[in-house]
Amino acid sequence: MKTLYFLSVTAFLCASLVHPSVVSAENAFVNGTSWESTVYGTQSPVIDEHVQTVVIDGETEAFGTSCLQMWEITDNDDATKSPAAIVHSEGDKVYFQTDLTAGKWELLYDFGLTEGDKCTVCVPGNWGESSEGRNAYLKCTAVYDSDEYPGLQIMEMEEFADETFSTSIGGGKWIKGISSERGVLDNSFGMDGIGSSLTKVAKNGNVIWKLNTASITNTAEAAVAISVNGNTMTLSGIVPGSPAVITGTDGVTVARIIAASESVSVVIPSSGIYLVTVNGKSYKAVVR
Repeated sequence: MKTLYFLSVTAFLCASLVHPSVVSAENAFVNGTSWESTVYGTQSPVIDEHVQTVVIDGETEAFGTSCLQMWEITDNDDATKSPAAIVHSEGDKVYFQTDLTAGKWELLYDFGLTEGDKCTVCVPGNWGESSEGRNAYLKCTAVYDSDEYPGLQIMEMEEFADETFSTSIGGGKWIKGISSERGVLDNSFGMDGIGSSLTKVAKNGNVIWKLNTASITNTAEAAVAISVNGNTMTLSGIVPGSPAVITGTDGVTVARIIAASESVSVVIPSSGIYLVTVNGKSYKAVVR
């Protein structure tokens, strides 16, 4: 009964309708939408994989705004259903909060960005935790019609280390009006020990986006290109969702990641020769 009371009283998602832009971007933030992702934990040598479903279900009101409720379900087990965030939209911007005591909204997405535009988004934490200070600094590098997913647009996003936007630390894609390619609550591309990949988005059971597995199969055997700029190592041509491990000649693992996009970057702590293993294939790289 205590759990049911928590869910019914404190779980809110606030969302007003996202107005279609000039390019008629898909509006996914409505009642009945679900985002399904595969989530990989890399805290141990064995990759722990789960299915995460985030669904908008139900209407309410919070902070004086008409609201929708968002929930998170693990491995399709309704018994795991729990609050995810509160969110509302203003035009192309989507705001959220995970802490009902915070008193302010944080930016989750800005789907109105054009090439060269920058924004600071906040990365959602667990329900009940303040998101203040967990910022991601993103720059839109391109917006284009998707050949792979007709009718949708792709936003290429580059992430930077801080608000100066001077040091790139990776990047990935947003599907305009829908979410990040990593999942609706995984809006940035930094590598923090957890990886995720969006697999399907549906409105009231009707699929509006689904991962094109054929494209992954066709590129799975492509060689990974490795470049080094200062102490930043970038892996290109990597299949999203692929595990990668970077190890020094002393056998110490300096990074264990899941690729969120076809190009990922990681800062290496010191100079030396490193062994980079991606999907079982090994490459050597030198950091000077």
